[in-house]
Amino acid sequence: MLADREGFIIETAGELTPGADEVAGALASCLAEASSGIGRELGQGQLLGTILEYESGTLLLHAISPSALLAVLLSDPGALGKVRYYVRKAVPELARTL
Repeated sequence: MLADREGFIIETAGELTPGADEVAGALASCLAEASSGIGRELGQGQLLGTILEYESGTLLLHAISPSALLAVLLSDPGALGKVRYYVRKAVPELARTL
C-alpha cells in the first residue's frame, strides 16, 4: 500500500482483510510523524523506515518521499530481508512517479 503522510491511500496491491488498508494507512501516518519528531530530537534526521512485528505478520513502513509512505504487510517473517531489498531498489522509481 502507498499512502500519503496524512494516511490517505494512494494505491494498494495484493489481498488484505477488509479495512486493513485504512488501518495501515492511518498507522503509517501516525508512525511517520512520531518517528520524524524523534529523529529530529535525537539528531538522526528524517524517518527512512520502520518494522513492526505482530503475532500474525510484520508491517514494513518505508518513506518514499516527504509526502508518501510505502506499507508492506508480510505474513512470512522469513521474507523480510528480501522485501526490504526490493523496497529499497524500488524507492527511487516510486519517488520519481510521485
